[in-house]
Amino acid sequence: PEETEDDPPDIKAFKRFFTGDLEYQRRRAKIVPMVVKAPYVVKMIAPNPSEMTMHTPRHPVSVTKVNKVVDPATGETTAAAVMELGVDFYTSAAIGRIINVVMPHLGKITVDVALVIHPPWEAEGEEANEPSACIGVWRIDQVDFLSCAQLPEKPIEVVEEEIKDIMKSLAMESGGPGD
Repeated sequence: PEETEDDPPDIKAFKRFFTGDLEYQRRRAKIVPMVVKAPYVVKMIAPNPSEMTMHTPRHPVSVTKVNKVVDPATGETTAAAVMELGVDFYTSAAIGRIINVVMPHLGKITVDVALVIHPPWEAEGEEANEPSACIGVWRIDQVDFLSCAQLPEKPIEVVEEEIKDIMKSLAMESGGPGD
């Protein structure tokens, strides 16, 4: 549904985020991670609990809109009922090193994560005063990968498109050619 003057600020933030383009979403999606419990070696590399932009050139974010809302009068897709945000941590050597330190300790770690919509840090004027919202809060508690549910693999065509989108966005950010 369209944003209205009567919408509370968090609903306005949701509507703008869900209907915004990829660049809009990438600039506003932020996480707030907090390590609640972990071995000392993990606590030493844990970030301080603060808002962090999810999308950077080192770990690009992809957004997939699911269950789209179609305007029956025009047939135009107006919004997504559900969004899937993916973050590519595998292409960053620095993040890979951190993952290598953390992986052996997953069964001993408890992390709380909040996902928020917030104006970009460099925003000025009206953009800096856009509404914010908390999308959700999760506790990741002592993960045992051996007993985790196995998700079905994505079709190769979907993975190829995601890789193309990521490479294209990285090329645009670095000023290189798009294809």
